[in-house]
Amino acid sequence: MPLLSLLFALLVILIAVLWLRLRDTEHTLAKERVRDPLTGLFNRQQFLDLAQREVNRSQRAQKAVSMLLLDVDRMREINRMHGQGGGDLALQYVASQIRLSIRDFDLAGRYAGEELALLLPDTSLAGAAIVAERIRKRVAEAGCMVGMHPVAVSVSIAVCELRDETQTIDDLLLAAEATMERAHDLGDNLVVLYGEQENGKGIQTQPL
Repeated sequence: MPLLSLLFALLVILIAVLWLRLRDTEHTLAKERVRDPLTGLFNRQQFLDLAQREVNRSQRAQKAVSMLLLDVDRMREINRMHGQGGGDLALQYVASQIRLSIRDFDLAGRYAGEELALLLPDTSLAGAAIVAERIRKRVAEAGCMVGMHPVAVSVSIAVCELRDETQTIDDLLLAAEATMERAHDLGDNLVVLYGEQENGKGIQTQPL
C-alpha cells in the first residue's frame, strides 16, 4: 500500500507538471499569434481588431481617441549600410522607445514594414501631439547600437484624431496615411498633425 500511494502521488505530480507545461505552451502560442515577432508589438491584424473595438467604445462614451503612425526615417539607407539585421535592430529600438513613452492601455502595433501605429484612448489631437513629440525626442536622442556602431535613427510621426461618431478605424487610418505622406514631403524627424496649422517648435503641421 505505501508503494502504491507513493506511485499515485508521483503520477499526480507528473500530471500536474505536464498540465502546467501545456498551459505555458498554449499561452506562448497564443501570444505568438497576436504579436509581431520582430518588435514584440501587436501584429497588424490584432492591432486593427483591438483598435476597432476601442474606437467603438470611445464613440459610445463620447471620448476622444487619436492615432499615431510612425515611419522610421531612411530605413533603406540603414539597411544598405548595416544590412537587414541593422534595419531590424533599428525597428526594435524604435519599438522599445515607444513602450517607454506610452500608457499600459494604449495600443501599439506593427502596421507595415517599418511603419508602427499607436491608438491612444481618451486622448485629443493636442494630447496625442505631446506623446508623438515625446517619442520623436526619445528615438532621436537615446541612440541605437548595431554591433559596435552607433546608428542615428529618427522617426516621422503622423497624428490624427477621430472627430465624428460616424467615422471608423478605416477613416482614422486614411487620415494618418495622408498625413504621413505630407510628413515625407517635409523631411525627417518631425511630427505632423492632421488638420492643424503650424504649431510650435519641433512640430510641423499642415492643413488637410
